[in-house]
Amino acid sequence: MTDHHPILHLALSRGLLSYLSAQPLYDLCREQVADACRLIDQCCLRIHGDDINKDLASMCIQTTIHEETIFQYASTDTKARLAHWVRMYSNCYSASERDAHAGYIMACAVKALETLAKWMQAADQEARSHATDLPWDLYCELVEMQVDPDERIQTLDDYALYLEPITSLP
Repeated sequence: MTDHHPILHLALSRGLLSYLSAQPLYDLCREQVADACRLIDQCCLRIHGDDINKDLASMCIQTTIHEETIFQYASTDTKARLAHWVRMYSNCYSASERDAHAGYIMACAVKALETLAKWMQAADQEARSHATDLPWDLYCELVEMQVDPDERIQTLDDYALYLEPITSLP
């Protein structure tokens, strides 16, 4: 049964990667998407190990939902208390410190990906209003040419901002 777990763990990031790679601006943020998906995979493997636990899966979802609030508390408290705040907001009091940190890392990676996805979708929607019958390659080039460089920089800054809190975690 353990042999099937890596497939389950990779399903989330594989689905995200499949969705995001179908966006016209994917080539502009391929590395960031790959890095965030790798973080998600590593966290899944770290959390689930040999046992897929519904409580821990719920912890990851709730941590993602409450990531900003958890960060607010954890940043004004000691780093050692991050696990406490993850447990509190996810209602998963049985999570180990290691699992709680992995859940928080995953939440930050998901939020970072969300930032990229919103930017890519907005650029795609804007371009679709101008061109609809172009071949895919030409359409992607059109979208890339229409991208506001300042918006791209802001999106990459936001991406990095979501990942910054995890740099000091084990």
